[in-house]
Amino acid sequence: MNRHNRTDKPDWVPPRSVKLLDQVRERVRYRHYSLQTEKAYVYWAKAFGLWAARTQGAFRHPREMGQADVEGFLTMLATEQKVARWRPPRTGKC
Repeated sequence: MNRHNRTDKPDWVPPRSVKLLDQVRERVRYRHYSLQTEKAYVYWAKAFGLWAARTQGAFRHPREMGQADVEGFLTMLATEQKVARWRPPRTGKC
């Protein structure tokens, strides 16, 4: 165990920032994820927000959205954008 993943560290701390994407960055950095992971999380959070604003006509904060909004976004990604979930490569024989 190292200093970053110790068990006495609280799982949740209140964000210092007001802006949503800055809160995403704070949380990812608090969890000590890589910079590439942070960029990916911010990209998808921004894509979700823009999609919701386009489909609903006005921006709504993600706290105000529900399961139907997330399912709609994921359905759009799968059907229109042809985005598939990542699958690890198979190694060796099964």
